[in-house]
Amino acid sequence: MIERRGAAHELARLDDQTLAQLRDIARAPLAPLEPICPDVLVQSLAALDAALPRRKTDEATGKLMLAAYRRKLGHMPKEQIDYLCNAVLERCDWFPTIRECLEIAGQWRRQDAVDQARARNLIANEMHLRMLAAHRRLKWGEGVTQEEVDSWPEGWREAAASAGLLHRDPARLYQIRVRPDPALPPPPATENDDGRRMD
Repeated sequence: MIERRGAAHELARLDDQTLAQLRDIARAPLAPLEPICPDVLVQSLAALDAALPRRKTDEATGKLMLAAYRRKLGHMPKEQIDYLCNAVLERCDWFPTIRECLEIAGQWRRQDAVDQARARNLIANEMHLRMLAAHRRLKWGEGVTQEEVDSWPEGWREAAASAGLLHRDPARLYQIRVRPDPALPPPPATENDDGRRMD
């Protein structure tokens, strides 16, 4: 979409320094999270057991159940287990099954991943606004040079070509379309092969 002349978004919302910082956040690899300490996991499960009713079991069965929960949940970081326990207390009337625990825990999102997603969205929005501003300048002949066009991301040039603002030649290069100079007189009329004038 090409922005209309005089529309909003005349200026970019993010400066280059902020954009670079956001790109660093978006590209940074996520550090692996350590699994929860087994003793802390047991304490978390015990807290749920004390707060929620569950099917009566003998001591041996209870130990087997605890071992099964530890085996299925023990790979998760403490932050994920904390999320699981809070959600279980808010949503469940009975002590959850392992399947229910896994479903609830799967809804957790680590904060640095959330920050990365937000950074990517901000970058995408900013780049879209910059593309609109560049296309507007090109559309209205406001000093866009071929060198600048050549430096644009491929997607910007493709969008401009689709809007008729650039010409894509057989060599797959995007060229600025020649704009008629209103100060120059129109070209002289010519004649075709049978002598008729062609305007």
